[in-house]
Amino acid sequence: MGTPTVTIFGPTTPGFGFGPLAPRSEIAQMETMPCRPCHPHGPVICPLGHHKCMRNTTVATVLAEVRTVLQIVRVRARHRKQVEAVAT
Repeated sequence: MGTPTVTIFGPTTPGFGFGPLAPRSEIAQMETMPCRPCHPHGPVICPLGHHKCMRNTTVATVLAEVRTVLQIVRVRARHRKQVEAVAT
């Protein structure tokens, strides 16, 4: 579909093949967690009992990725309008 998305990864990683498929997508995750990935699908209960991979992914981190995606969408929309204006 090509819908821009922001994907939040906790106990799993995009390397398992569950990453966003759309070309204008971003990923929010804790890259420096030594216990990640702990499961290919994300366990209900954290094996270490802390779920830091999700708890330490801040709103600011996710919001930054959302802003990135929105900026990409805006730039592409602007470009599309310019192309359409030239074509008419």
